[in-house]
Amino acid sequence: MHFGAGALEHLYPCRMSKKKKRRHRLGGQSSQNVALGQRELIVRTLAQEPHAHLRVNAGGVEKMSDVLLRFAEPILDRLAPLDEKKATLLFAIVAWNYCLMSSEEQSHMLMRWELRHIFNNAHYRTDFEMLIQRKTELYPLNRWLFMDLEVAESAGPVAR
Repeated sequence: MHFGAGALEHLYPCRMSKKKKRRHRLGGQSSQNVALGQRELIVRTLAQEPHAHLRVNAGGVEKMSDVLLRFAEPILDRLAPLDEKKATLLFAIVAWNYCLMSSEEQSHMLMRWELRHIFNNAHYRTDFEMLIQRKTELYPLNRWLFMDLEVAESAGPVAR
């Protein structure tokens, strides 16, 4: 599926300088990579959850990708292979979203095989409980759920 330049503009208003807007319109390399990645993620998420309310880099609001990286920091090995990083971030997302569920939903989730596997392993359980504590302490007001995850290797050095 292909989108024109303004097809998804209603989902996220463009707050760019004139220079960046021009580069974006002309299809500069960095704008293409980000826009295509976001569009693919938006299309896939809306196809799975048609009534989902998406927030894409709203002005003045912290990016959830940055929040996830900081949230998962204690268990994330940045030197690990890409698939291991993705698995770690997915684990962190499960813990984050678990914190935002009602106690009834949490109980239902504990009955599912995925969480039984986590809680039957002492190391995973400890990490999961630490992440729950971390969410409560560091992000008590952030009520956004993670819907999906895209992980890619960076071409340049990571500045963190």
